[in-house]
Amino acid sequence: MVLPLLLTSLGLGTALGGGAAQPGDGAAGGDWGGRVESNLRLGLVGCGDAGAPGDCAFRDFKDTVVLGLWTVQEPLPGDPLRAEAALDVRLSPRSRVEELDDLGEMGVVQPVSLRLDRAFLAWGRGGLLLEAGVLRHAWGTGLGISVADELQPYDLEDPTRFDQRLPTANLSATLTRGDWSLQGVVLPLFAPAVLPVRLLDLTAGADDLFDAESTGAGDVTLDEVELRPGLPEPSLAEVGAGVRLRWTPPALDLGLSWVHGRDSLPQVDGEVILTGFQTDTDRVSVGVPLTFPRRDVGALELRGTPWGELGAWGELAVVLPERTVAQTSRRQLEALERIGTISEVPDPLPATVTQDGAPYLRWLVGLDRSLGQVLVAVQWLHGFPTERQAADVADYGLLSARWTPLPALRLDLSGTTDGLGALGSAEVGWLHRDLLELYLGGTQVVAPPESSLHGFRGVSHLRTGARLVF
Repeated sequence: MVLPLLLTSLGLGTALGGGAAQPGDGAAGGDWGGRVESNLRLGLVGCGDAGAPGDCAFRDFKDTVVLGLWTVQEPLPGDPLRAEAALDVRLSPRSRVEELDDLGEMGVVQPVSLRLDRAFLAWGRGGLLLEAGVLRHAWGTGLGISVADELQPYDLEDPTRFDQRLPTANLSATLTRGDWSLQGVVLPLFAPAVLPVRLLDLTAGADDLFDAESTGAGDVTLDEVELRPGLPEPSLAEVGAGVRLRWTPPALDLGLSWVHGRDSLPQVDGEVILTGFQTDTDRVSVGVPLTFPRRDVGALELRGTPWGELGAWGELAVVLPERTVAQTSRRQLEALERIGTISEVPDPLPATVTQDGAPYLRWLVGLDRSLGQVLVAVQWLHGFPTERQAADVADYGLLSARWTPLPALRLDLSGTTDGLGALGSAEVGWLHRDLLELYLGGTQVVAPPESSLHGFRGVSHLRTGARLVF
């Protein structure tokens, strides 16, 4: 069903911290440049039992301070060979001090990480473009979210930015003839999604998989010990690939694509580890295994301007996922029976299908319109990226608005809803001399447990920051 539309943080309200500076973003000469940015976020959830403001923790999206540098090099004028590179140096406020000796290590007290945004060689001639290295291929037509852009893993360090993807090592070839283009991409090494730090629930917990009755002990409490992801070993069988056919006549953009590989978001799959304790026979600890299931995704995408300044787009994707099942081990249950944690081994053994393997559809349709100084966009999404079987797929209404009363001033309002809960965001930004941008904003999630957005409740925060491009 079509759900009511609220403001969405998945649309025009884009945080300043996303992505490295691009060629021409204010740098003189156009062959090198960079940016310096600072971002500070104060969480609004988990502020102590009494909700005291002083107990609110700062949220770490790994971009508290960022230095980004990029360069574009063309060896000779007219030479078809080109090289590009961009690197982010990031400072995280979360120190990894565990022992007294750690205080003597600068890299522990002040942790710094490197992010390779792109580093590749490109060769083009006669309508053929070859690229090799680390780079991002953006597919799809959606605003802030896409059901067709499934070639590369999600970058969810900012858990509200489902439009971000992680640049990965790949080889690509694009052949262009007039309004037609055909692109093929090979990803030799699997890369999982970058997930947020303890802010977003993406997987089932112990109580979601097995209740006390299913383990054979009526009043046993299930404790979740840890999530245990298992990455596939690099091999020829793990090579991912994608192909996209695109037609771009005037006022129309039509694409057809197919992606083969592993899902970059983990799924519960395999043998759940149950461990009983002789000192407390009423509690069972659980280790939950995670895998990255194989899948194929075929997508059709369309964008155009059907009436005047009204823009329209749509995406349709069919997903063919691998079946995943969480199950317990008879050997472990027999051990729990021997020590008295459970009365008897259940028959049949408890198991939960976490992904049924049946094909399912996802789609996205949207419209945008400029009304003077205001740009408004509405979208209807069927199937969030974290929903990976037909029984879980839900509908979402999305609406975004950007108001620019002055050339240097912007106000973004956005939100999303599934009809039960809502995620909203507001941000105001000021651009000084086309170089320095300051912003102030916040994100709030209100969603009951039955809402599909309930897992985002830890994302609520206030934020402020600055970005200088040079």
